[in-house]
Amino acid sequence: MEFGVVICPRCRMARAVKLGQKTTTCTRCGKKFEVKGRVVYRAGDAREAAAAVAEVNKKLMEK
Repeated sequence: MEFGVVICPRCRMARAVKLGQKTTTCTRCGKKFEVKGRVVYRAGDAREAAAAVAEVNKKLMEK
């Protein structure tokens, strides 16, 4: 199963989603948004996706 990393359009927090999922809800702010067009990283498994989420969030915090 493949995973993707998306960034919430409201609070700018990254999270992992299963690719093929149409929508997701941000666990931080509760915003529901479409996944399509928002995938910033593709991962082959959940462990890789979790590491990517941590890295993306780290980079977003630096800005």
